[in-house]
Amino acid sequence: MRLHVNVLCAVRRRCHDVISAFRVCALLVRASISLLSLLLFNARGANSFLLAEVSHRHRHRPPRPIRIHRGATGLLLSSKNNPFLKGYHPSDGDVDTDTDTTSRSTDANAAAATSRSPVDTAGHHSYAVFFEDLLTQEHREVTSELRARRANWSRERLEDAGMAVLDATAEPETELYEEKVVRITKRGGETNFCDRFSTGDVLVMSRSSWRRRNARFVPRECCVVDVFNDSMTLSVGPVWPAGLWEERRRPGSYVVRLDRTAPQAALLAQRKSLQLVRKGEAGSVSAFLADSFFMEKEASRELASAVPFRFTNGAYVGGVLESDLHEAISKALDAAKEATARFTPNPSQAEAIKWALSRRVSLIRGPPGTGKTRVAALLIATSLRLRGTRIELDGEVGPVPKVLAVAHSNGAADVLLEALLAIGVPAIRAGRPATVSPAARKRTILAMTQTHPEVVALMKQARDASLAGNIRSHAAAELRRVSDEVRHTIARSAPVVVASCIGAHQLLKDGMSLRDTFPLVVLDEASQTTEPALICALAAAKAEQVVMVGDTKQLPPTVASGMTELRTTLGMSPMARLETGGVNERTLRTQYRMHPSLLEFPSAYFYKGVVKSSEELQSSELRELPAGFPWHERKDGSYLPLAFVHIGGDLEMTHDFSGKSNPKEAELVV
Repeated sequence: MRLHVNVLCAVRRRCHDVISAFRVCALLVRASISLLSLLLFNARGANSFLLAEVSHRHRHRPPRPIRIHRGATGLLLSSKNNPFLKGYHPSDGDVDTDTDTTSRSTDANAAAATSRSPVDTAGHHSYAVFFEDLLTQEHREVTSELRARRANWSRERLEDAGMAVLDATAEPETELYEEKVVRITKRGGETNFCDRFSTGDVLVMSRSSWRRRNARFVPRECCVVDVFNDSMTLSVGPVWPAGLWEERRRPGSYVVRLDRTAPQAALLAQRKSLQLVRKGEAGSVSAFLADSFFMEKEASRELASAVPFRFTNGAYVGGVLESDLHEAISKALDAAKEATARFTPNPSQAEAIKWALSRRVSLIRGPPGTGKTRVAALLIATSLRLRGTRIELDGEVGPVPKVLAVAHSNGAADVLLEALLAIGVPAIRAGRPATVSPAARKRTILAMTQTHPEVVALMKQARDASLAGNIRSHAAAELRRVSDEVRHTIARSAPVVVASCIGAHQLLKDGMSLRDTFPLVVLDEASQTTEPALICALAAAKAEQVVMVGDTKQLPPTVASGMTELRTTLGMSPMARLETGGVNERTLRTQYRMHPSLLEFPSAYFYKGVVKSSEELQSSELRELPAGFPWHERKDGSYLPLAFVHIGGDLEMTHDFSGKSNPKEAELVV
């Protein structure tokens, strides 16, 4: 007994010595950090030291490099006229709001424009901090608003507004590519789910009746897969909610509550991508966006028009090196048009494609009906026929072209994927199958992984109840390993990957590394995309070239918060910001949608009269106009297919998270 006590005492003394040693090491590390900070302070000045300290500030401490001024009307570019950056330089650590100091010299900007994107650590840091704080503020505002509504609104109002579904029942429905899907119905057969929810909505599921045997149930985020009038299906992740599978034989016994929520995944993805910008690991186009935040118009315009780095010595087309890049792009476009007979571009579309592929940053404006998405698809098909050169290897042929095609939403990404497949481009879809349209699910990385022969064989073996337990366990382990390898291979070898901007962040988890890049990113519906969302795609691609296709005269990005500061900053798309900042753009000039008489006003008022109707529309006869509306009569006796109808005062109804409606207007049309 005494021996045991002595041994325990010795062990205790030894542990005390080890803990003391760790404490000494911690003190030495802290002292070293303090010394290093002091050296930085003396070497670079107090302002640089303040910038270094900002990166370690508390989460809720307001950032020092940029202050958001109340009442600002927009987000401009140069520090000379930007209300957010007044008196601020990327090399400064604080903002002088009382002085209007000039920005970096034009000579320095011009010198930077002749090279690849200049590395400005302080500017990139401030750019990332600025948008991180905006995202955090938006998420906090939305969360606070949702919490207040749940606390103050009645149960009936919450359900009528689409804020919650109370006393609903959940039952196992199916499995969608490794994700469990449950069906939600309302007790009593209540309907109108389709009026309050839509595919892609994020809800939180929790148990309504909380019993001890359900104490292990943890509320989880779910994604709406499909909506019907009297039910809807939700993707709940790789495992069933606790107790659901056990109660499947008792229909209606699993009672749940669903609440709208502010999604965490999108916020985290954008934050991580902005951190890559801060570290200089998000690609040269991301660096350009950060730099253009502080540049004058001339410098931004010159840097955006630079030749993409991989085309410095020309491009290979069909195995032949063309030293003239414009000639190479023309040949690649001709080859792409020959490969598909379903789309022949008009002159303005072909001109925009050739112009955009020769530049580092390009903006293509597409007014309504001008074929923006089809132009984006043909541009991608053309880029796949252009192969760059390796500068470091005396102009040898470069890597196989790869393109990341993105849009602001999953629905827009599915439309872009459909356009690419229609002209024969071998594109795949990144993202959760639950958030993808049924027609596009078979092209998702996960769906293609599960159709791989080796994966199918292992899946069958792992589920074979006639085999021994150890054989099935080994097959399950092999299935996980092989599935990961196949998924990574598909993601890294596909020539074109389509995703939503934020969904592209998933590529970093599907085997992408710093060596795996998509040199070109094509953004469709660019005017509806926020800048942090685009950074998600650019950081995942490590892109050196970006083409934005959209129309800043149409819908802006959606911002969940109603705060003016957020709507004028986060609500300004990168395409609109670059247009304001002097980056050139090309406009598609032929529209195929509306009657020429309806085009006259928007073309003159919004597009300086450059948009014209196609020859088919100009030669087509006007269809008979429906009766009941005061059509405008022209001097020649014909009628203009345009009527203005006054229906009274403000009768529009706003539905929380479910759009707007005007019953009086609908009644008049019917």
